[in-house]
Amino acid sequence: MTLILLRHPPIDHQGRVIGQLDLPVYGDLNRWVRAVVAAIKQPEQIISSDLQRCAQLAKSLRDYWGCSLMLDPQLRECSMGFWEGRTYDDLAESGDPQWFDWCDRWRQATPPQGESLIEFSRRIEQWSRAWFEAKNLHRDQCNHHQTTRFDNECNDLHLADPLTLVVTHAGVIRAFWVQQGHSWEAAMQRPVAHCHPYYSLRE
Repeated sequence: MTLILLRHPPIDHQGRVIGQLDLPVYGDLNRWVRAVVAAIKQPEQIISSDLQRCAQLAKSLRDYWGCSLMLDPQLRECSMGFWEGRTYDDLAESGDPQWFDWCDRWRQATPPQGESLIEFSRRIEQWSRAWFEAKNLHRDQCNHHQTTRFDNECNDLHLADPLTLVVTHAGVIRAFWVQQGHSWEAAMQRPVAHCHPYYSLRE
């Protein structure tokens, strides 16, 4: 069973904390649609974060391929709560002790009215487990042991199962990496390219 994880096209950050702030794609959406179509084969279905920057791409790909699409808020980026939309400079100059605490303890601290990294990781892990378990119900009756692996480059993969494309956010893709055994520190050091396919495989 194969998930293709895809980060949304760029947005206009303007130096702001984004999180779940609902911003549209910045620039030429069609350019990114063409790039995705050229990079991966047609999926059986698309599941997307419901935020605009993901949903705009997902809807365009659905229209191109004619496949099904489901928008799922569980695939949103980690919530930064009250800080969303504020600039990093403004927060640094504000003297807000919660902001400086979060900067020092970002793995444990929680933004005001936002999500901790622990809560965010749990949300994505629950979504991933539920998806793979649901797909497993439709497989044949053999009870072989399943393993999961994550591939960044998949040019040599021979993927027999129908593909599911997940249009989501950098944080969500990093949460998948953490599920595969990477630390959050290591995951945060790895770039997540816009509209580049990352494959999560369960065998």
